[in-house]
Amino acid sequence: MGLSVTATYGIIFTASLLLFGVLLNSLLYAYDNFQNGLNNKIDIIENEKNLISIKRVVYNDGNVEIIALNEGPKTLETEKMTILLNGTPVNFSSENYWYPGEVMEFFINSSYSLGSVHDVQFSIPIEGIASSESDKIYSINRTALFAYYYNGTLAWERSIDGPRDVSSSSLVYVLNGTGILELDENGQLVRFLSVTNLTSLGSRGPYIYAVNSSNFIVMNNTGEVIKKVNLTDGKDVAVGKEVYVLDGEEVKLFDYYGNYEGTIADSRLNYGVKISADSNAQGDYLLVLTNYGSILVYDHGTYKGSIPLSVEATNVDLYGKIYICGSTMIALDSGYRVKMVDEYGNEIYGFL
Repeated sequence: MGLSVTATYGIIFTASLLLFGVLLNSLLYAYDNFQNGLNNKIDIIENEKNLISIKRVVYNDGNVEIIALNEGPKTLETEKMTILLNGTPVNFSSENYWYPGEVMEFFINSSYSLGSVHDVQFSIPIEGIASSESDKIYSINRTALFAYYYNGTLAWERSIDGPRDVSSSSLVYVLNGTGILELDENGQLVRFLSVTNLTSLGSRGPYIYAVNSSNFIVMNNTGEVIKKVNLTDGKDVAVGKEVYVLDGEEVKLFDYYGNYEGTIADSRLNYGVKISADSNAQGDYLLVLTNYGSILVYDHGTYKGSIPLSVEATNVDLYGKIYICGSTMIALDSGYRVKMVDEYGNEIYGFL
């Protein structure tokens, strides 16, 4: 799949961002209030027998997770239901009987893809860089790290002096001016790595990937340097199907052990400031935030299109949804369509 850039695309995206002011005045993740105001976000289908609705769709810990409500009056047998992802029927797990008034979780073990329309789904009014990996959303400001569950509730927060970047895999890694704090999933300190002069980091399993202006560094989680590669103008690092390093006006590709694999050279990258990728996406997607207010999209190193932004952003991240951060954090859907059909033929739509 790829992204197309059309006038209609831009209009839809801009229209979605007009809801931004409303979202800030809403409760965090107030899906019932604001998603009903988004065109083509969730269609609630009612007939004489039953009423059901999708509350949210997220990518969570390797699963596409659908949260839906049976508003009754009938009890549904979930084995008689069908779920389609981008038009393809898939297997799912849930409870067998879905009673009126009950919220049900449906889990689909699946990677996800990117579509061509990316509407605002929610925002968190917190300033700072965010990372959306594993099963939480992480955000930092000048004095603290915040961890949110994907249902929007705050899991924990930790005071940190001047955090610069955050990444999560087997542990949570927070970079500041004096080193890297390794935290467990509950925010408790595991160890501190005294490494300096780093500007950004990423992680995968036991490996930490870090960048400064002159080096790309691969470390294990004890701080031992495994690989160091010279850079011309290192800006950022991201981990997806490969490890991507934004170096000046190009993106260099490495395997997970730090071995060089190639380069993406494109004049559009002259304006790149931050990058993001995700190994769980179906394609080999790379997102590049530019300093002129757009996100460039590459798949397998090939430019596919751009996503125009109507708000100032300082960071981008990809994990099921597209997250942009500036004065607040905004989540855009990936354009990955979810369709549920109940045993009476009712069809309900949502987007990851």
